[in-house]
Amino acid sequence: MLLNKYLQYYHFSEKHEIKISASKENIVQAIIDLHPNEISFLFSTLFFIRSIPPKILGKNYIGFSPDTPLLKQLEEKGFKILEINDHEIVLGVIGQFGKLKKGEIYYIDDFINFNERESVKVATNFFLVEREDIVLLSTETRIYNTDKKSKRRFTVYWMIVYPGSALIRKIWLKAIKRRSERTTSLCV
Repeated sequence: MLLNKYLQYYHFSEKHEIKISASKENIVQAIIDLHPNEISFLFSTLFFIRSIPPKILGKNYIGFSPDTPLLKQLEEKGFKILEINDHEIVLGVIGQFGKLKKGEIYYIDDFINFNERESVKVATNFFLVEREDIVLLSTETRIYNTDKKSKRRFTVYWMIVYPGSALIRKIWLKAIKRRSERTTSLCV
């Protein structure tokens, strides 16, 4: 698994999966092409709620344009596609999440070796496994804190955002399933 290459050791994680009746190629393309407006109103609402504390503190809002692919927008907001192959996409971001004052998002080339104090490394993947007539698509997010201070701060942040984060990932997977199965039925 490529995710292990980028973040083998971590302090926090979450994993979700869904079964999809489509080819791996259609699923990967659905992940890349999916627009926020294809996901759900709840997705946008949860991101809006998540943006309220940063707005109050004068930080940038992480809202999404409805008609631009979500992965492209995530890249514009600091995530980096670390690696893609025929069964996995890995994204990463490094920043100072959970900081009440303005936290930084680092635009880096060396995700693996980055270890600046008071920082958090986040790696997320989409992983596909073929099983008979279905593909099992999972997404896992791993979080590594570079020091005790960032871990304490992130623990509070994670307790607040985890329920919404888990829900976002579940509805994101359902949207990928809808798009990839729709594309498969159009090709038949």
